[in-house]
Amino acid sequence: MSIILRFPVLVGAFWVVRTVMRERRSDVFIFAWCCVLAATYWTSGLGKLRVDWLTHPHVHLLLMGAYANGWLAFLDARAIGRVAKVVAVAAWPFMLITLVIECGALVLLWRRWSLVAFLLLATTFHLGAFALTGIFFWKWIAVDACLLVYLFRDRRLLRLDIFTPARFALSVAVILASRLWAPSENLTWFDTPLTYSLRFEAEDARGDVHVLPAGFFRPYTEVFVLGTVPGISPHPQLTRGMGVTMDRQLAATLEAARSPEAVFALEATRGPVRVDSTATASFDDFVRRYAANARCPADREPILLRVVGVPRHLWTFPLDASVPCDVPLSKVRVFEHTSFFDGTSVRLVRRRLVREIAVTPPHASGR
Repeated sequence: MSIILRFPVLVGAFWVVRTVMRERRSDVFIFAWCCVLAATYWTSGLGKLRVDWLTHPHVHLLLMGAYANGWLAFLDARAIGRVAKVVAVAAWPFMLITLVIECGALVLLWRRWSLVAFLLLATTFHLGAFALTGIFFWKWIAVDACLLVYLFRDRRLLRLDIFTPARFALSVAVILASRLWAPSENLTWFDTPLTYSLRFEAEDARGDVHVLPAGFFRPYTEVFVLGTVPGISPHPQLTRGMGVTMDRQLAATLEAARSPEAVFALEATRGPVRVDSTATASFDDFVRRYAANARCPADREPILLRVVGVPRHLWTFPLDASVPCDVPLSKVRVFEHTSFFDGTSVRLVRRRLVREIAVTPPHASGR
């Protein structure tokens, strides 16, 4: 959310300066807005250049990781495998376009047309990334769109006096120094065919079992979509959420593997175990409290509030759970799924129970 939170601060700072300086033009404000926006993209572009990201053209594996986490779950595994083959053919162009957009942010203010072109390309890129991964960068799209609307309203773009050689040079310097004044997330990783994900199921007082998708835990959905709950798995894991890693050699080794057995052997030698008793206790307490207060669809907030709510950042299917209205949940089981793409289709190769959490009714605990 950093990009959303920075703009109210920027607007407030602009109004303070405007009041003191009695300046009515918005040139400085737009210049600063563009630099903040460019810094957000440039950080990831620079990160990809530093790790020579283009020489690992396996972006189709990110689709496999997203699918293992629930994106496009209504499609069967072989259909996703066929889509992955198409994406693999277009991997180089897609990765090159990504670098052009992210690194091109550095020269955002070169010309008026370069600013408009960047904003349009960035929005298109985000929509494409959403289709591929289920990661919806709606916050970035909203900021890009707001800037475009502002620039074209009353022909402000033509009146801006920020496209001069001196101010272009200043913008480049400001963006390059963004790590000092506006540090941003470095969205750089290597994709692999191996994904670990968490799955939840609940048992009610009658003994019936209900699947609990990540959406059950909203507004904490994102954490459970990625399965990045550190410290609860007693088993070694080689990759992070959606099957990514920052270890280039490990990514290459996993990409060359063609069987689950090869992956399991690699786990035995290289997979770290990150189980933590404190983290596990906190996780159990959170799930216990949440499940104890679970509500059925009929008791939840009106549909209007869900429709006009903030869009999800990470999408997974099904979006919400269906739990009974008249029977409380008694326990929640947490499973670790290991999914592997062998070059043809993505398969669930292992399912292990990692936690079984007894649910305490709210009245029993005094809540």
